[in-house]
Amino acid sequence: MSETRFTTSQYVCIRQQSATLLSRITAWIIDMVVIMVYTFFMYTITSLMQFSSPVTAVILGTLLMLPAMAYPLLCEHFLHGQSLGKMVMSIRVMSIDGTPPSGAQLLLRWLLLIIDGPVMGCIGILSIIFTKNSQRLGDLAAGTTVVCKHGFNSLHRLLNEYDYLRPDYRLTFPQVTMLSWRQVEVIHRTLYSTDTRRNSQLTLLSQKVQHLLGCQHGMTPEMFLFVVVNDYRHLTASSR
Repeated sequence: MSETRFTTSQYVCIRQQSATLLSRITAWIIDMVVIMVYTFFMYTITSLMQFSSPVTAVILGTLLMLPAMAYPLLCEHFLHGQSLGKMVMSIRVMSIDGTPPSGAQLLLRWLLLIIDGPVMGCIGILSIIFTKNSQRLGDLAAGTTVVCKHGFNSLHRLLNEYDYLRPDYRLTFPQVTMLSWRQVEVIHRTLYSTDTRRNSQLTLLSQKVQHLLGCQHGMTPEMFLFVVVNDYRHLTASSR
């Protein structure tokens, strides 16, 4: 299985397993089944309806099919980089710099499905096989990749366990001094927790910390909390 590595401007090093070709194909098949079920359901409903003219039937049919056509885009936007198929296979779309994909990125990779999507699948498959980060053309253009959702290795997220002691460490959130050491300890324990609810706990905790600090960021909840802990350690270490 290939691996995607990238380092953010906050010196956070992420090592992430790329989704396998088989998992991506399986996810696509699941998504196709969802689309076909939706299409069959809509066709059944419209076939029972009486239309005043063929034009009305065509217009309504087109409107009802729009969600099916935009299914990948809508799901990945509202489900944080995942379609239903990707959820089942535990994979997700991520920006190549480790941040959640933006709406523009998702739109671009969706538009390029015309070139490397199911119809022209060979192009997409070859691109995934031969590119460094297992990217199809849509991913290359949008700056995204598909990774294993649970493939993070938390112990390798930081360049160094004591990265905050580096003299050239870049402080991101100077207001972290508003936090107490007990609060930072709670964050640290949650980051290294093995609880099955860890992801939801990290999301809630990051929202609370963001509110306390009054800051804005484009990081994932986990990455944000890592940076907060390192910033706090750096400032407290410097003041000793």
